[in-house]
Amino acid sequence: MNVKNVLRKSIAIALLLTILIVPALSPANHAHAYNVDFSWRPNHLDVGFGISAGVITKFGSTFANCITTWNNNTKLEVWTTSSPWITDTMVYYSSSRTGNYGVAHDGGASITLYADMDDLTTTQKRETLVHEAGHCLGMDHTQPSNNNIAVMREIGFNNKAYPLSDDIAGINFLYLFVN
Repeated sequence: MNVKNVLRKSIAIALLLTILIVPALSPANHAHAYNVDFSWRPNHLDVGFGISAGVITKFGSTFANCITTWNNNTKLEVWTTSSPWITDTMVYYSSSRTGNYGVAHDGGASITLYADMDDLTTTQKRETLVHEAGHCLGMDHTQPSNNNIAVMREIGFNNKAYPLSDDIAGINFLYLFVN
């Protein structure tokens, strides 16, 4: 074999490997069910949630600690405080009934929990807060086929007040390149 043929074969093999391997390594092509919203994602890993006096009065001082379960199996450092001026997101309570348990607003800058939550179990209330915090961290609702492995489901509950496997995969993808 001459050098020209060896070079052609080497280039052909390298091209073939590139075509086969690069798409498999690309996060955009990995099979996943979670949905992310980069526009709502804080651009840092240390994310604070301020808990208003209304939430503390209504649900107790430790209720919002469930937000920190987003730290489990992720590189996030999510924390809560009652000092609103040093946080990324504020959590409020409204005595209004709107047909929603809670809503994330303003590009993730606030969460409002509504009186509709009064009819939920304690675990479902916490799951609602974890879900809304997930929106503020950049997560969207999961695909319906993965509802059983996500707190970010669009409707219903898993009765788990912490992120599940689909949520963790989504957060880890979302914050992959954030230092």
